[in-house]
Amino acid sequence: MKKIGFILTFVIFLVLFVASVIIGAIGPSVIYYFPPQTIHHNNLEKNTTLPVNGLTKLNQQLILDVEPQYTGSTSAATVNVVFQLSVSARVSNTSAIVTLQDGILYPRSLECKKDHNCESVWLAHIPFIGYSQYFFTFRVVNGSSNPNIGDVIITISVANHRFTLFELWFRFFFLLTTFVVIVIFTYKLRAFKWRDWTIEQKWVAVLLFGLLGYNNPFFPLEILVSGWFPVFLDQVLFVSFLVLLLYFWLVMFDGLWKEPSQRTFFMFYLPKIAVLGCFWVAALTAFTWTELHQLGDAGVRVYEITGYIFFKIVCGIALVLYIFMLIYAICRACTSTKSMPYLGLRLQFFGLFTFFIILLTAGGILFGFIGPINNNAAEFLSFLSLFNIYLYTLAFVYLPSKSAYYGRRLEIGSIRLEEEDPDHNAFEDNQVINDDGDIELEQLQNREDEESDSSKEEDKKTDQVPLED
Repeated sequence: MKKIGFILTFVIFLVLFVASVIIGAIGPSVIYYFPPQTIHHNNLEKNTTLPVNGLTKLNQQLILDVEPQYTGSTSAATVNVVFQLSVSARVSNTSAIVTLQDGILYPRSLECKKDHNCESVWLAHIPFIGYSQYFFTFRVVNGSSNPNIGDVIITISVANHRFTLFELWFRFFFLLTTFVVIVIFTYKLRAFKWRDWTIEQKWVAVLLFGLLGYNNPFFPLEILVSGWFPVFLDQVLFVSFLVLLLYFWLVMFDGLWKEPSQRTFFMFYLPKIAVLGCFWVAALTAFTWTELHQLGDAGVRVYEITGYIFFKIVCGIALVLYIFMLIYAICRACTSTKSMPYLGLRLQFFGLFTFFIILLTAGGILFGFIGPINNNAAEFLSFLSLFNIYLYTLAFVYLPSKSAYYGRRLEIGSIRLEEEDPDHNAFEDNQVINDDGDIELEQLQNREDEESDSSKEEDKKTDQVPLED
């Protein structure tokens, strides 16, 4: 593939990614909000029952937010409020009522400002919809006796069933597309032995199978089956793919500038495995902790539990260490490329393209944390499509060229990272590689013809030697 081919490939990637963002932006809203309900100050200490009707499994989860109004005389204050919440549900097609949570007290310290409401409190989160009708029985224990609290606004929200269908269809689309790409990629490389694959092709093959997990073929179980295991399985697949991708980036960029003798297991691979292994364990443990507590108590604040905080800190430290390692590897690779003219276009394309993906991912995460979160599917579809299209692009770039010659020890795509000699003879191991990394079969054939002619002449000379009596 020539330079113009790489440019067109990158342009096609951008077009597909921007199209996915636009489709997500005009897609259905992620959250559906029921009309807010106001409980007057005089009725705060009385039990108020709030019914939620017409729910299906497609609504996925149920959230209750409480926002008290501030009536204090000071400009700002910290108000201590004690909420009591009971949760019950009606069994479908019956009059039976199931009590899910009975009168649990939730003390909260709220930051309030004058002429503003107090901060919103996420009082209940039900991670799975198992009934069509829920009842929240709510009261403020110290409501009437608290002069800083006025009326309380309650907002109930669920996942939009249209967004759930949107998510199901696009996950299925990318899952099917990934399977097709795997079949095509392995079919094109079927004629070559595994040891003849380039390091990039081996990594792409592994990442494509990891991408199947990222697209999560078990996602419908989260909607149909109650309990923590389907959601936990989704997180295992997601975090595992993410760690595999981060490891791939770090190994590739770090391997660009290091000599083969430096790439030993203990010095090269083990530190990366240790950092990302800690991240994998900490992330999964923190998530499991969250799910188990929310299933037992809809109003629990997991981020206040000591064990959860510990694993979040470990996860953060591992992520910071990885970022420093990746930045260092990228900087060293950039400064070393000038002294490595034998690097092919495909490796150069990989470096620039992957660096662009890293910046795009970091920007999306940063915008999600500090920017406004829009209630549409753009964030979901952009991240889902980003990694899918990224790996599809790499699979296309690292397909063997049409002139690949079977039966010889060949470089089927880009130049191997293990190649360390800039003056490497292009005819060694019966291979000739042009600037694009393609095999010049014509030159190989000419060389074979010359060797064949030479062999025939030697045979003729041998036949002319007279035999001894």
